[in-house]
Amino acid sequence: VWQTQTSEFVLGIGAAGNLEKSIGDDIGGSDDETAVEGMLRASYSLFRLNSPKSDIHLDFEYFPGISDSGRDRANANFWVRQEFVEDLFWSLSMYGSYDSKPPTGAVGKEDYGIVTSLEYEF
Repeated sequence: VWQTQTSEFVLGIGAAGNLEKSIGDDIGGSDDETAVEGMLRASYSLFRLNSPKSDIHLDFEYFPGISDSGRDRANANFWVRQEFVEDLFWSLSMYGSYDSKPPTGAVGKEDYGIVTSLEYEF
């Protein structure tokens, strides 16, 4: 949609193919499930390219079921990355996903987590 020297906003729409395999299945096993889904995406980034570099990013994807109507999936990701010493960064990321009809054996409909790290850029 727009892009500047310090930010970017992206929207997307389309179709997606999905192949799901249960853990332990052989390739091409009978438990493989395929589906066609719609795809909607929004992404926003804010960044500074000069030292100290920084990056903030938010991404959201929504997949409404087409071949499996009534099934909806969504993914959200957020991360922040900050340089605090030349070429040394601290980062924090959070993610979440949702599936209205998860595969057989799934523990729940949602999954989420937080990851933090130190990174060196060379």
